[in-house]
Amino acid sequence: MRSPPNQSCSRRGDPGKPLAAPRNALQRKLLEGLRYLIKEELKLNQAKASDGWLTADSLWLVSKTVSDKLRAHLLGQGIEGIPTSNTDVFNVLQDHGILQATQDNKAIWKATVTHGDW
Repeated sequence: MRSPPNQSCSRRGDPGKPLAAPRNALQRKLLEGLRYLIKEELKLNQAKASDGWLTADSLWLVSKTVSDKLRAHLLGQGIEGIPTSNTDVFNVLQDHGILQATQDNKAIWKATVTHGDW
């Protein structure tokens, strides 16, 4: 995985901040939901139908797929106040430093995946 030309990966959020939020805070629920999905459900580093890619220093996720799965997981847990649109989910994640913004302050990065023959 490599970043697109002229993009910087140096602006990192602090995932400790959302975890320090009250247990019922939206940013904490989103981060806990992402952690669950990463550990239990998402297919990472797969040649076909991968939900994301884990590198030595980054986690790259397929935006729509993961956002839909995150929302479904949290709603299935009975959690209220979950944003209904991907844009709103990304805004909350970005506002709380869970998602790293591009240089243009956008939530969606364009990346090229290369690994062996695929």
